[in-house]
Amino acid sequence: MKFEIRHCWTNWVLFAVEADTFVGAVEEAVRQKANLDGASLVGANLAGANLARANLDGANLDGASLVGANLAGANLADASLDNASLVGARLDGASLVGANLAGANLAR
Repeated sequence: MKFEIRHCWTNWVLFAVEADTFVGAVEEAVRQKANLDGASLVGANLAGANLARANLDGANLDGASLVGANLAGANLADASLDNASLVGARLDGASLVGANLAGANLAR
């Protein structure tokens, strides 16, 4: 199935790939070092995803499930994580400068 990751303001396609799941598509974008700056990932279920060193600067992850996700070294500067679930997520070395974490669940 073809998945597209679009910019949250312009709706431009930032990355497109054939993958079995949306999680697989996002992980492939990260593996290919795609620039996901400003990506719209609102409400995405990215539980357990390996997003280490992802460039998600300014991305919209409002309401996303990042439970147990690996975000080590990820750039989440100015990202919106309003009401996102980051329970058990690995955030060591991640940049959260200016990120909106209102209502986010950061347990463990």
